[in-house]
Amino acid sequence: MREKQSVMLNIHVQTFEHGQPVDEQVETVPGMLYRKGKVYYLKYIEHSEEGPINTTLKLEEDRLTVIRHGAASMNHVYRPGTTTRGIYHTPYGPLHMETHTTAYRFKPLATISEQQGELHWAYYLSLNGNGVSDIHFTLTLTARAP
Repeated sequence: MREKQSVMLNIHVQTFEHGQPVDEQVETVPGMLYRKGKVYYLKYIEHSEEGPINTTLKLEEDRLTVIRHGAASMNHVYRPGTTTRGIYHTPYGPLHMETHTTAYRFKPLATISEQQGELHWAYYLSLNGNGVSDIHFTLTLTARAP
């Protein structure tokens, strides 16, 4: 992979409550994948009802950091087997967020012949002290011509 690669992202989010699927969202957006040493950064714009959200995913070997700015904002670390806390800022006020990450794997675009990569992470989410749901994210990255 080059140091900077234009990609298309297929974002698939599944939400479960008590083991049962309750919501599913799929979105395809353009993005940029950067590499600095062993760390990858994936940048894209999410579209929500409240407005656009600039999203950066910092992908390290043992953790994922999600940084969002815009209609909603947060800076949260997901590390497998670990519970982490933060604040999710929404137009309706801040939410105290706690996540217990159950899965994380990232397969980058390793070579020019590998035109696809994948990011998957899953976590249990609590907001303001109340258990909410299990969330499963899968992002498929497809290289785009420069």
